[in-house]
Amino acid sequence: MEKIISFLSNFNLTLEEISKDEILLSRDGSNSTALLYIKINKSTNTEDILFCSLGINKKNKIDKDIEDELISFIWDILKDNFTDFSILEHESSAIEPNESDKDVLIKILNNSCERPYLDFKKEVGLINKTQKAEFIKDAIALTNMAYLNGNISYLIIGIEEINCQIKSFNNIENYEILRQQISQIIEENIDFAPNIEFTFFKIYDLFTWQQNNEVSEDLIFNKIHQDDSKQEKILMVKFHRIPNRVCDLKDDYTFQNKNGRPDKYDRGISWMRIGSHTYKINEQHRIFLREK
Repeated sequence: MEKIISFLSNFNLTLEEISKDEILLSRDGSNSTALLYIKINKSTNTEDILFCSLGINKKNKIDKDIEDELISFIWDILKDNFTDFSILEHESSAIEPNESDKDVLIKILNNSCERPYLDFKKEVGLINKTQKAEFIKDAIALTNMAYLNGNISYLIIGIEEINCQIKSFNNIENYEILRQQISQIIEENIDFAPNIEFTFFKIYDLFTWQQNNEVSEDLIFNKIHQDDSKQEKILMVKFHRIPNRVCDLKDDYTFQNKNGRPDKYDRGISWMRIGSHTYKINEQHRIFLREK
């Protein structure tokens, strides 16, 4: 409790509401108000926490540093009790399972916050083991969190997103090679691997959607993007999760970390996401995922 009181003070958080099954916190003095919610279900016979979910309400834009500190702190205190990881969204931004890829991308462009089942990458390099290790980790986490979205999660390559705003579009070169690399890495390194779909979109088409008022006028397209003769593309990767399965690492994976030091992911390790943040899961989380 002392840690939580200190946390509220350090990050200027106000306790908005507390009940037997929910704690709501808000951040004062900023237009980028973050609302943190913690939902708790207790055993009927004891005070033990059996189920807890954590998320950030992204109705308002949230500073990335604030979100990092909020989630990391709460996760450090309560991680052994969490079994569900979710994020509140506008109903209008929810992705429906039967929507076309175009309609899904339009929704993503109009509400460009990363979510447990949605990740943006400006580019993906898969040349060395360091890059591959990072991709394996992201792919496993995205796949596990697909249960929140009808067992489908999305990786959008070629879009730079910062603090829920799309900053730029980046052409994916050699996209056929990239597709082969992604398929091979997932097949060789992941148990209960997802089925994968690839869809390429011309950036020019996104520009025409803007001209037709289908996507936000705030998106910035350069002159090349506005030229129909160019073949600038982004890539949507869809991960179809196998229900009632935990996606994890097939074998030990050794690599050099970003600091150039030897590192290793152990066989069977698995990850999940809270918002845009990736964390290792424990056996309790595995039990939960096997029921989804």
